[in-house]
Amino acid sequence: MENFGLNEQGELNVLFSRLDIASIAGVPREQAVRQLSDFEEEGYISKHSRRIAILNPEGLSELISNHNLLRPFSN
Repeated sequence: MENFGLNEQGELNVLFSRLDIASIAGVPREQAVRQLSDFEEEGYISKHSRRIAILNPEGLSELISNHNLLRPFSN
């Protein structure tokens, strides 16, 4: 969040397409869309058009950290 800043509605001050997010994450677009929907349902984020608000930064950070611990290292 610090890298992008927030607008008046608390959304990241950058626009991401679903394809942008999928490319950054290295996953197919459909998987990125499903994951964003899951994050929204679980209360980590909210989405409005191409803007994303982080509602629970601590919880999201913990979730991502736990996920990264489970991923095997690749060379």
